Amino acid sequence: MFYTNGVESEKYHFEDDSSLKVFDSSDFAERGFCSECGTILFWRQKGDQQASFNAELFPGIIKQAQFNLEIYTKDKPAYYSFANDAEKR
Repeated sequence: MFYTNGVESEKYHFEDDSSLKVFDSSDFAERGFCSECGTILFWRQKGDQQASFNAELFPGIIKQAQFNLEIYTKDKPAYYSFANDAEKR
């Protein structure tokens, strides 16, 4: 899953949030998703004013994507890796 950089809460809104659901996915984060189709929309740290959106929602971003950062790499399965030299955190 590719995510955009964090977007401040005052810079986005949902025109219709009737299908928006938020799930506590861990002790520190929550994910927003569409309750009709299941698409992951965003994730954010609890209490944070920024959300990182699923980049696949924005086709223009995907076409220009530069994959340069892998996060939570210490928690990834051994068989999971990327073919580029992204920074790892």
